[in-house]
This record gives sequence, C-alpha cells and structure tokens, in this order.
Amino acid sequence: MEQIKIENYIKDNPNKSFPYWSELDSEACGKIRNTIIRKLQLISDISDIDLMKTIEKRGAFKGFIDIDNIENTKKVLLTSLPTTDNELIYINWYRINKIDQMYLQDLIDNFDDIWYPSVDDIDVINTTISWIFSISHFGGIKIIQLD
Repeated sequence: MEQIKIENYIKDNPNKSFPYWSELDSEACGKIRNTIIRKLQLISDISDIDLMKTIEKRGAFKGFIDIDNIENTKKVLLTSLPTTDNELIYINWYRINKIDQMYLQDLIDNFDDIWYPSVDDIDVINTTISWIFSISHFGGIKIIQLD
C-alpha cells in the first residue's frame, strides 16, 4: 500500500487505524503470477506487460463504478464482485509484482481511501486465484474467471 494512502486515511480518520494489509514478497507475487499464467494457458515466459494485456483483453466488461458517489460504488462492488469463501483477497497494483493482501470487506468499506480514480488500475484477486476483478483508473469493471 502506498504510504500516501495510509497518511491520507489517518488524516481523514484521526481516531482510526488504517485497515489490516500486508505487502506480499516477490516470491509470493511470482507464485500468483505463475498460477494465473497456468490457468490462462499462456507460455511461461510471457512478459509482464503481455500478461496484463491478456488479462485486460479476456476480461468480461461488467460496467462502471460511479467515481463521484462512494455509496453507490460500494453497492456496485458488493453486487459485482464474485463470491469467495476466504475473507482475504489480493490487490494487484501493477504487473503482478506489487501485490497487497487485505480483507475484502475492508477494501469495500474503505474503497475511496484505497483506489484513487484517474491514477489506479487495480486487480482484485481471490486467494484461490479463480477470478480477477479489474477496476480501471476511469472506473471500468471487468471480470475474468480462471477456473
């Protein structure tokens, strides 16, 4: 998680701590990347940029989140995110090499503090790596099923 997001959260919520999150190390990111490559049946030495292009291309467009109405955004996230048995999810910030883990409900409840419109393209990935829920910097939503 970028430090500025944590600082902004604390500034806006002085009596609260930033929600639990953990940055994955490069080995864990590599395992997630390799699992996605295997499930998409891609060549193992695909470049990071080509992997991200493939994920974007294969994702099914599901609409937009309203970046000006956070309550509506939370409803869209609650109804659009695929179901998962695990409360923890991964958030991919770049090319499957910068990944944070946090609770899905914390992401939804604090989405406007975590995802910055016009700046962030993120992928929310469940811990079994069976789906990727992508949110573009302009609010477009795509889902790709990996099983």
